[in-house]
Amino acid sequence: MINVTHTYANIVPREVVEEPEDLMNVAVGTGPFKMEKWVPDNYTLLATYEDYYEGGVPYVDVGCYVIMEDESAQMAAIKTGEVHVNDISPEGAQILRGRPGLNVIE
Repeated sequence: MINVTHTYANIVPREVVEEPEDLMNVAVGTGPFKMEKWVPDNYTLLATYEDYYEGGVPYVDVGCYVIMEDESAQMAAIKTGEVHVNDISPEGAQILRGRPGLNVIE
């Protein structure tokens, strides 16, 4: 499982914080991916950051972080294979547990 992002505890360079732009709308990162495209409240498209210090990482070329607030839409996307990693409620996990082709990790 790849944990792409969390919105808390971000570490950013001082020069980025001191720039006049809204920090919530600036792409800053240090990991094996770079942001290719961001559509607010919809998705973020990630691509391999070629200059990442650790060779052989990441293990995939692209990733897409999709925003889905409705759990029924999340569950449908998981069942059809549209998404592969998701945080769902305990009730949702119980529904998906034992379903062929899915691995529920707690």
